[in-house]
Order: sequence, then structure tokens, then C-alpha cells
Amino acid sequence: ISSTVGTTLVRYLGLSTMIFGARFFFALAFDVTRIALLHIHSLSYFFAACQRLEVCMFSSLWLLFRGKKRNVLRRRSDHLKYDHMQLLVGIIM
Repeated sequence: ISSTVGTTLVRYLGLSTMIFGARFFFALAFDVTRIALLHIHSLSYFFAACQRLEVCMFSSLWLLFRGKKRNVLRRRSDHLKYDHMQLLVGIIM
């Protein structure tokens, strides 16, 4: 940004603050900051979803190692007997 554009921008911001008040300036600064950091916010949601998926997968794998299976309809974990081949297939999947 050249110096003339910068001074013109500061002049218009000062004039709009005088006309609309300080709340307008703070709201404008807040909105510009939110828009500038939108990519970080979306990445945060993406990584949180990946982490939830990973925790769900590890919890089901832990139940599989312990010989249990999650019963979604009754909201509990049922005890099952797995042989070695079923356990291997469950780990691979």
C-alpha cells in the first residue's frame, strides 16, 4: 500500500468513526479480523472432526481387543468370544 492510499484509508476511517461512532470502528475491525482468520477457523473444525473420528475408531478397536462389541440399539457393550481369525479381520478392517 502506498502512503497516499494509506493516508486516504485512515482519513476515511476517521471520518466514518466520527459519523457512526466508535462502535462502528470496533465492529468493522472485528469483522475484518474474522474474515481474515476464516481459514484458521475452518482448519480448526476440520482437525476437530478428524480427531473425533480417530477417537471413535480407537475406542471400537479397544473394545475389539477386549472381546466386546458396541450395541448401538441398547447403548452398551456386549461380551463376545472372538477366535484369532475374526480378531485379525477386525483389526485389518
